[in-house]
Amino acid sequence: MVLGRPGWRAVPRWYLAVAGGFLAWVLARAFGGTDWPTAAVRAGEWGVTVLLAVGALGLPERDRRKAMYALLAGVSVAVAIGFGQMVFGRALLSPYAVDLRSVTFTEERAFSTFGNPIFFGAFLILVFPLAAAEFARRVEARERAWFPATAGVLILAGLALAASRGAFLGLAASLVLLALAAPRLRRAVAGVAAVALAALLLLGLWRPGLVEHLLVLGDPGRLLMWKTAVRMCEQSPVAGAGLGQFTQRYPCVQLEVATPGDAGYGVNAIHAHNDYLESAAELGLPGACLFVAVFLGLLAWGGEGTWVWGVRAGIVAVAVQSLFNFPLHTAPTMSFVWLLPAVFLLPAGTSLRVPGRRDAWWLVAVVLAALCMRPFVRSSYFQMALAYQDAAGEAVRANSPRVPALYGRAMGYFDRALRIMPDDSRTRVGFHRGKMLYEAGDLNGAQAEFMADLDRFPCYPEGWGNLGVIYGVRAMNGETAMLPKAQELIGHALRLRPGGREAASDWNSLGNVRVLAGNEVGALQSYREALRCQPGFVEAASNAVRLLLRRHRRAEAQRIARDLLAALPDDPEARAMARALGVSSTP
Repeated sequence: MVLGRPGWRAVPRWYLAVAGGFLAWVLARAFGGTDWPTAAVRAGEWGVTVLLAVGALGLPERDRRKAMYALLAGVSVAVAIGFGQMVFGRALLSPYAVDLRSVTFTEERAFSTFGNPIFFGAFLILVFPLAAAEFARRVEARERAWFPATAGVLILAGLALAASRGAFLGLAASLVLLALAAPRLRRAVAGVAAVALAALLLLGLWRPGLVEHLLVLGDPGRLLMWKTAVRMCEQSPVAGAGLGQFTQRYPCVQLEVATPGDAGYGVNAIHAHNDYLESAAELGLPGACLFVAVFLGLLAWGGEGTWVWGVRAGIVAVAVQSLFNFPLHTAPTMSFVWLLPAVFLLPAGTSLRVPGRRDAWWLVAVVLAALCMRPFVRSSYFQMALAYQDAAGEAVRANSPRVPALYGRAMGYFDRALRIMPDDSRTRVGFHRGKMLYEAGDLNGAQAEFMADLDRFPCYPEGWGNLGVIYGVRAMNGETAMLPKAQELIGHALRLRPGGREAASDWNSLGNVRVLAGNEVGALQSYREALRCQPGFVEAASNAVRLLLRRHRRAEAQRIARDLLAALPDDPEARAMARALGVSSTP
């Protein structure tokens, strides 16, 4: 029993069996993977999701209406926060809410408290059909309908600000369902289409970058993510790779299906950007079938009425978005996906009225709010740690006495992030902690961090490359016997990821180690490979130019400087290098 006696009798027996089977499979597949923290976090997320849904079953009609008010008020506040991020900047709630260097969070996109525009969009398309259904119900009952109408308009505005292509496709699918299957909602659907079109037109005038993002086809790198997920499932079709192991296994499996010329090659995908393929990769085909059944099975039960069709349309919307994103694999949105059906799918009169159950929905709302804020707070701690790490680096260059204090603050925020959510490999805190210890001069501590990461993430090139850098620095400090080990470790990283932008750093590190070993020809080749992977890599260009000038090959050095200036015409270092060599951006 959770939060009182739940209304089991209203849920079909077959669905209880499917849901129980899926949860049992999830818990079983939490064992056996090498990335235990991720498996534990993911198993906990699914467990909390199910408990929340069970706790919401059987709410009396009066409490269900209160839940509707709270839901519409909550989504309105979330959109208001997103709008504030557009007006006052993404640092509205926290100056370190997201990494400003991230390609996921462009300057134009809002994410509210969800930490990601994808999850924000998923929440909005899940709630919007319910808002439309509540509007239609109130109009039919001749009640005031301004509250759901206002919430609906705000939701559409929030979708425009999130600029999630998958969310817009999901919204379109939900509107088609309502127009075809719920005649009483057709007028509301037509009104929604008109408001959505007007919102996009206004958005194009205010933030043209968002409209451009919506009109551009999806990231071609997702095709590689899907191919890798399919191969992962082929390798273990019954058991799968294990719960939460997709990220950990991805780099190694990617090598089997991709070449350096493929879009997205060398990128360590966090998710498959397709919930169904990711379920098959992690849980095998049996787990994927149970996943689809327990999710889409929500469409097959419940009574009739506007609320029921609102829930169904929201499920269809998220189901379509899940073909391109991963809302069902992230706690803030996956919790809502099962909580709302538990509250609103039950036919009238089947809720069990139990003393003391009236205010259960308040507790559910509080717990759910904590779930939504947890990734946001964890992300804020993580970004604050990175900010202090950057500040410490600046202090080192300025010979400031504040260096130890800044590194201490960074380590403290890393630790807080890990306490809120164990290192689930989505940010790989250990790698960042190791880099920070390296910058602080603690080679032993950095080496220990990187070696621990290799045990957990043997497929991640960063771990091998970073550890190779540590051995290279030890060689530079006089421990020449470390050179072969440094080359071996960095070489292993490059065998895992020989191409792509993210391999440039490893090629540059290998060049540095080869210089120490006296292999200048091999070092120059490594620097050229780094520039091939990333034409605008200033450090690799500088290293190559320095080496070429020492070997009296000025013409080649000039070509490298010219190419760098062409890639980074406004970069001061690139301009200074070109000026020193007497070249311009034109041949």
